[in-house]
Amino acid sequence: MIKLAAFLSGAALLILELMGVRLLTPAFGSSMIVYSAVIAVFLAAMAIGYFVGGYLGDRAPYRSTLALALAVGAVLLAACTPVAPPVAEAFAAARFGGYWAPALAAFAVFTLPSAVLAFAPPIAIRLEMKDVAHSGSVSGRIYAISTFGSIVGTLSVPFLITLMPVSIGLYCVAGALVVYAALLLLITEARVV
Repeated sequence: MIKLAAFLSGAALLILELMGVRLLTPAFGSSMIVYSAVIAVFLAAMAIGYFVGGYLGDRAPYRSTLALALAVGAVLLAACTPVAPPVAEAFAAARFGGYWAPALAAFAVFTLPSAVLAFAPPIAIRLEMKDVAHSGSVSGRIYAISTFGSIVGTLSVPFLITLMPVSIGLYCVAGALVVYAALLLLITEARVV
């Protein structure tokens, strides 16, 4: 279950990233500037999320910490759909930031959800860690699983976009994360020593 959390967070991050471009496109177009802005914001937010997730994993090494991170990330991910278009339009209409307007809009909309979703891998590593002698293999395994989730998420975006509007796809991902977080909470709580 813990490894699946890393997989799902990786998938959700890349689905949100690619669909995030689609959410900003009506205001800014689909230029390389928009793609670069979204990718840069996600990378920065993920770095912050990994750092904070590591801190949380050390301070509260519980399945419920992981479940809460996924649930909050899912709620924030779902909020992107109604928030992104008006925020992007506001930045575009205000002509605030010029070249940087897509980055500022992406920062305003996607930083918090992507950072919170990035909490999952370091918390999962802490929960899977049985002894420090295997820390390298445990962390490598969790990040490989998370990256594989990102690949699956990336490849699923064309499927999601052709089947349903961007907003419904994001809500489906958010719903799946919330259900998984609830399942984690139902499993016996085990503190990692």
